[in-house]
Amino acid sequence: MEIYKYGPLVYITQGMDESLGNYYWGGNPPIGYDETKIPIDKDGHQCLDILCPLHPSYIPTALSYNPCLNITLPTIDSFKEWFEDNFLEIDDMKAKKYILRWYSFQQRKSTKYYELQQSCSSVEEVIGQIWPDEPTS
Repeated sequence: MEIYKYGPLVYITQGMDESLGNYYWGGNPPIGYDETKIPIDKDGHQCLDILCPLHPSYIPTALSYNPCLNITLPTIDSFKEWFEDNFLEIDDMKAKKYILRWYSFQQRKSTKYYELQQSCSSVEEVIGQIWPDEPTS
């Protein structure tokens, strides 16, 4: 039996040992992946709610201004809240990584974002620049 994943989500499907997964999808079970690597069902529909902050088309409702990038980003707490509501554990560092991942899917990005990508040697370093006053662990 194939195990379907998207980021930290491991889909629990029929006949699967539930201890191997962490995410229940209420629709038809995944059978493959689309071009964005999101699991899809037999009809080609994505098996990821657009209200999930991991979805590339997610529209955040809680934003805060980030002076480093000179833009608004989803709040760390709003990302963590979705995970907690779905009984998944996430720390601040992971939330920051997922916010950056989500931002990377957005069509319009700040010039500073591209500059950070070029000048920093790791995602952790980029995070340290974007959220300098926050702990990184």
